[in-house]
Amino acid sequence: MDNDKHYQLLSQKLSKRGHQFLPLLRCPVTGSSLEDHHTHFQTPDGSHIYQFEAGILRLLTPEQKRAFAAEELSISTENQSNDWQSPTPDDFRQLPQTGLDGWPLGYWQRRAEITAEMWRVIEHIRVDEERLPIGPMGNAVDFTDDMGWIAYGLDMSGYTTIAVSQSIGSYGLGVFDHSRYLRVQAAIDNPPLTPEQFDLVVFSFSLKTPQPTLDHAVRLLKKGGLLIVMADKGNESIQQEAGTALQSLGFEARFQRVGAMGNTFSRTLKNLVGYRPDVPPLVVVRRQR
Repeated sequence: MDNDKHYQLLSQKLSKRGHQFLPLLRCPVTGSSLEDHHTHFQTPDGSHIYQFEAGILRLLTPEQKRAFAAEELSISTENQSNDWQSPTPDDFRQLPQTGLDGWPLGYWQRRAEITAEMWRVIEHIRVDEERLPIGPMGNAVDFTDDMGWIAYGLDMSGYTTIAVSQSIGSYGLGVFDHSRYLRVQAAIDNPPLTPEQFDLVVFSFSLKTPQPTLDHAVRLLKKGGLLIVMADKGNESIQQEAGTALQSLGFEARFQRVGAMGNTFSRTLKNLVGYRPDVPPLVVVRRQR
């Protein structure tokens, strides 16, 4: 499908759902707003143009485009050499509960446990604010290290969702051609997004340099907005650095221990016998109203 038809399909689906993404985006060079020119977005003066390629918006500077292409090639080559399988559309919809063949033992199980805890945090906020079980949840951005499956879940839960990744190849945002949320290739450490417009900001296993990345991320939050940092086993230091960075910015960071999965009875039993998933806690902050 060529870019023109792909973008038309994307626009139609988004408009049916009432999603307005353009006000959430900014030019990565000037920081200015963008205009929709049907097959591309551009700055009002036309000096910077950003194309959709295979349904993914490339909000990149020329330097970023070269750097991310090299990074993407390195990731793809390493994953293929390890025989890590890339998902089919059906596989993608079942991540992370059902993992992929060839990946390291425990990789997807740990992600499922961490993701379940993230949903508990979000559900607690929904209940606390007396929101409807099904309905609009506001704007969300998932800064993802890979395929954007967290963004898929957020979209299905009622968020107007943007998935941001530096990788779009066979293990990145390009693996699942889904058009109900907006896929954007952009820098994670200084994302071209509009400040104070997001109800939820998630780093799904993507945070590498807490400062200054989190300095930019917290600026995206609306008052009352929630920021969650997820990390896998072996990245405990990242979570500690994230908490320290957020506290230095004036936020009260909470470390949410990842609990056992299952129904209420099985979770209670697992907690009583001392079962703890072998993963770092979530880092959670909420911007005060």
